[in-house]
Amino acid sequence: MGVFDRMKRDETAATLSASFTVEQEHINELGVFAKAALWAIDIQTGLLTSCTPSIEKICGYPAEMFLRDELKWEHLIPKEYHHLYLENQQQLKLGKPVHSQYQIKDSEGNLRWVNDRVVPEMDATGELVGIYGLVLDITEEKERELRDAYEAEHETLTGLPNQKRLNQDLKEKMAQGDPFTIFSLKLDRMTLVADVIGRQTGEEAVRKMAQLLEVLNQERAKIYHVRKNEFIYVYDRQLDDDEAVKLCWELIDGIQYPIIVDKLELYFTGFVGAAVFPEDGNTPGALIQNVHKALYYAIESGVNSYMVHSKDLSLDTYKRISLDRDLFKAVKDGQFELIFQPIVEADRNMVVGAEALIRWNHPEWGLLSPDEFLNLAEMNGLIADIDNWVLEDVCRSLDLWRRQKVPLVPISVNRSAKSFLQFDTLERMITPLRTYNIDPSLINFELTESSFVENSDRVAEVIAQLREKGFRIALDDFGTGFSSLFHLKEFQVQTLKIDREFIGSLLDESENMAITNAIIQMAQDLDLKVTAEGVEEPAALRWLQERGCDYIQGYIYSKPVSAENIRKIFAKRVLKPVYAGGQQVVEK
Repeated sequence: MGVFDRMKRDETAATLSASFTVEQEHINELGVFAKAALWAIDIQTGLLTSCTPSIEKICGYPAEMFLRDELKWEHLIPKEYHHLYLENQQQLKLGKPVHSQYQIKDSEGNLRWVNDRVVPEMDATGELVGIYGLVLDITEEKERELRDAYEAEHETLTGLPNQKRLNQDLKEKMAQGDPFTIFSLKLDRMTLVADVIGRQTGEEAVRKMAQLLEVLNQERAKIYHVRKNEFIYVYDRQLDDDEAVKLCWELIDGIQYPIIVDKLELYFTGFVGAAVFPEDGNTPGALIQNVHKALYYAIESGVNSYMVHSKDLSLDTYKRISLDRDLFKAVKDGQFELIFQPIVEADRNMVVGAEALIRWNHPEWGLLSPDEFLNLAEMNGLIADIDNWVLEDVCRSLDLWRRQKVPLVPISVNRSAKSFLQFDTLERMITPLRTYNIDPSLINFELTESSFVENSDRVAEVIAQLREKGFRIALDDFGTGFSSLFHLKEFQVQTLKIDREFIGSLLDESENMAITNAIIQMAQDLDLKVTAEGVEEPAALRWLQERGCDYIQGYIYSKPVSAENIRKIFAKRVLKPVYAGGQQVVEK
């Protein structure tokens, strides 16, 4: 090396050394607070020429051990990072600074994450002569980052991978091209358990069920928890039909073991669908859609059923899958709307109320009636959310009409059995009335007869509390279910609604006339009011009026209409039957 080169190298080294000294002073000052250390190596000797004392905060070893060459930094690096260390050395020889994150093993054997920034010192000929580095302990930040990444792809409750992780894993498996089989297990009664015994107990039941599924699985498949009551199994190979059927039965049998929560023995049933890559779908979306299609065939077949996907599954099933998939978003985004059908006093044509009827404004399938999605909502545990949305929207409408000086009449609101039996159902019903300052007498809860079949003590308790608050209670679809005179006495409903099944063919079938007449007479004897729904024909209206039916609901007076049009009906109060010169309100 010439004199000029030595002078240039000395000048460069002096500049770097001066800069290093300044930084070293800063690090020493901050070392008490921050886990950061500076170091320098002379390439000719291979020895450390400088190392700040704060290195001990990072690795647990004092700086003197490194300076005396009793310990080398690379000895702290686990084998899985050796390739990174060697790659960094090559980059430094080329005069390129390197920046890397890796783990080291500290003096107590714990793994710690470090952020290592290294700058090479080159001489005039381009030879590496020195290295300067700054190492930071980033263990807390890295663990938080890894924890956040883990939580983003795992269900907090069960610790199992979630839908996001499933989609990513399916993409990776499909890229490999090897056939594999997936199963969808949907638990029944899970939401009912949560509704009846409380959210915390319900969550504990889900967690214990997940543990049971993992034990029964014996690591044969990877399990994903994609919804509260749905688990996906992915097997690494294609199973033949016999194997698939056997595994379906294993899953169904397995979930029938009792789950013990707070000394309660809980039992569950379920349904299983199966599909195979690539014949049942070559994208994650297509494969999941088809395994759900098989699942819904199983659901339609009854409790503890299974179905392996085939290409012959119908469009109706596809629609059910689509609605089931989109229902969560519909609840979140509020894709529902209410229409109202007036209830008219039979002998005076006075509007005395209206029933709120929900519709789902689906972006693909259009306006859907409740028959198309409420059963799905019950299975998915969303029915309570929908019921609560309906009640709140009714209260919002009543508040608006009151501010518009419209005479208010009671609005009938349907309440499902599942949401009615929730442990906090009373508070859920009262909250929106408090919010909008609505008198409880303006809300008439309609309960179907099926609400009374199970947990009758709980039903009686809630009805008594509601009546005490001033709410009205009606028994909907009377005569089609399981009610009895005992139930009418026990639950003290105020109104019976005769199902449209009897009214639609009232004058054509003598049995329907006899049943309807008997219901009206019984209601009068019990001092109950009667509403006939589904009345369309003038002759049926006259027949009901002659027998003292109190209220009429049906096309004979009006189709269900928008909130704005029902407001107009409320404003004029009298609504004549269409055959007597009345005008139906028709949506524009």
